[in-house]
Amino acid sequence: MAAQSRWVSKVLNEHEAQDDDVDDDRSTIDSPVLGKDHFVHRVEDAAILRLTDSNSEYPPVTIPSFFAKSCRKHKRKPAFVTFNTIFNTISYEEYYRRALSVAKGLIQLGLKPHEGVGFMCQLSVRMFDAIMGAILAGGVFVDLYAPGNKTWLINTMAEAKVAFVFVDSIFTRDIQLDVWDELVHMRSIIITEASATSSIQDSRTVTLQQLIKEGIKVKQDMLAHRIGTHAPNRCCAIFYRSNETLNQPNTPGVMMSHDSLTLMAVLLGEKILNGELGDFSHLHKKSYRLIPTLPITKPAAFVIELLLPLAIGGSIHIFNSNIKARCVWTWVPAVEPHILCVTNKMWIQLRNRIVEKTRGLTNLKGWLFEYAKKRMLDSHLKGKPLPKLARIVIEGVTERLGIRKVGLFLCFGAALPQMHFEYFLSLNIQVIPFKEDDFLSGPNGVCMNRNNIMADSIGTIFPQFEKKMIRLGKTGAHRLFVKGRHMCMGILQSPKLELVDDEGFLDTQSLIMSIEEEVFVVGSTRDEVVLKTGAVLSCRGVENCFKRLLPIVASCMVVGDNMAAAGLLITLKTVINPDTLQATDLLPPEVQAWCEQKLETQYSSAKFLAGSKKLHVVINVMVVSINNLIRRCGGWIEAYKILPRNFSILDMEIDPVSLELNRNLIKERYRDDILTLYPNADY
Repeated sequence: MAAQSRWVSKVLNEHEAQDDDVDDDRSTIDSPVLGKDHFVHRVEDAAILRLTDSNSEYPPVTIPSFFAKSCRKHKRKPAFVTFNTIFNTISYEEYYRRALSVAKGLIQLGLKPHEGVGFMCQLSVRMFDAIMGAILAGGVFVDLYAPGNKTWLINTMAEAKVAFVFVDSIFTRDIQLDVWDELVHMRSIIITEASATSSIQDSRTVTLQQLIKEGIKVKQDMLAHRIGTHAPNRCCAIFYRSNETLNQPNTPGVMMSHDSLTLMAVLLGEKILNGELGDFSHLHKKSYRLIPTLPITKPAAFVIELLLPLAIGGSIHIFNSNIKARCVWTWVPAVEPHILCVTNKMWIQLRNRIVEKTRGLTNLKGWLFEYAKKRMLDSHLKGKPLPKLARIVIEGVTERLGIRKVGLFLCFGAALPQMHFEYFLSLNIQVIPFKEDDFLSGPNGVCMNRNNIMADSIGTIFPQFEKKMIRLGKTGAHRLFVKGRHMCMGILQSPKLELVDDEGFLDTQSLIMSIEEEVFVVGSTRDEVVLKTGAVLSCRGVENCFKRLLPIVASCMVVGDNMAAAGLLITLKTVINPDTLQATDLLPPEVQAWCEQKLETQYSSAKFLAGSKKLHVVINVMVVSINNLIRRCGGWIEAYKILPRNFSILDMEIDPVSLELNRNLIKERYRDDILTLYPNADY
């Protein structure tokens, strides 16, 4: 053990020297080239990074070097604190040793540089060890968080050339075995579950303990050489869009370089250390404590939960996976986290918990609490001075609730109503919501927001982020293009990057409006609906699925923000008048044929078809099918309405360029129709 510790220290020292060499080699990193040359489409290719004078203070760095420097700096500080009946601490030095053991095991089993390593795991220390070990060994992290779709899984693993897959249970292992014969690159499935034993009777499966045991055979020089082959401008991770189980199976993978991910962690860490994202003055340079709750399968979670702690020397507190999500709040007072990474659903649960605990305050205390919250909110939003009494009251209440030391919430998922942001600000807690895919900086990977409190865009959080807008006709709408050093390095297996112009700007496929130089999204291909329960539904996923199940549907739009359940607005395919370009009431031949075959009735009018009881029976069956698909995210569709006419391009209900629905306009124009879906609610 002593010899191994000395070798770990030696490797840490060598990494620092290697990193300096890599940073000084700019031959393939920095040069004035066309924008498209900054992107690649093969995982083994090196991209050209955008280094300018404005960001030269952040030299490119690889994740292994970033990891090694952090472990060297914070050697004895806790990297993880786990709880399973008792608290257990793992230091940064131990974290590094465990990751090296995994890396050696993967090399022994045959992992080659640039080969994919898939992950289908929940949060655990073993998962962190596996991810870092895979990258140290030269592998590429691949997000495989879509176990419900076999076709998607096969296509993704084949495209990314996944050779090894880490799973956390026998059940997930069986999902992988089910697709094994379809994949030529697969070599082994590794189970990280602590209770997994060597008695598993399958030559294609090994446990994490067996993997580490195999790694003992690997010479230390071999691993050091493999680590030294990394470069900041090469791919280290491939991510896929969320909620794709309902979309097309051939979703392109977005490649991220070492530099892209480490740079975002460094920039975010600097803002936290400088107090720009929250008041951490009470820490006095002590360790930052983080509680993560999201599996590391998306860029936001990868940066915030895996790399950000390395940047700020924080400790990650992980609880037994059997603990329900709602019980996390019972552990917050014990941990006293400074940074809390939560989902929208857990965010709502915390707000409800605070409201419940403060409901029993006496009249005087209740009045003081409301007064203090209002003053605190005015202090944040309007810059008004905060009375001493208000600060004392807020500190006293948050102290009793066990959340006084929470300086920053990093929230995953779609943006919540403004009242949620204001509620936590009134408790002096800064909230920054990140959508799971915000860090992609690729197609559909950017979200801009009007209100600076809801600053969930890369442009607001990270500097050196450029944007340009191209006006669409005389409507005042613009198409948003972005570029920056922390962009994706390319779309896997997509050599033709039509979305990138000659200046290197990437089309976000977002329709935006600009009012007094404030940019905000009014229509986007990545819109979502957030229900009152906290469930997040992918509009495009549900809509595309419904149109595939029912081919006579022209358009379908999910509604129901902040309601108990979602609803659907449906339009039927009709003949378009070539002179006016408006939809008529006449059904096209293919729809008439479908009605004759499926409904056993002849229809030529959309109005009569919309009133058909047989059609409504079919639609109800389709809604049940979709609800079965989306129930795992906690949402469901309760009602629908067939509109009398189709959405129109001329009326700007459909974007003339992208042909996407202008959702905000439709919600306003069809407000009365939406109200019929929720007769007993204030929509």
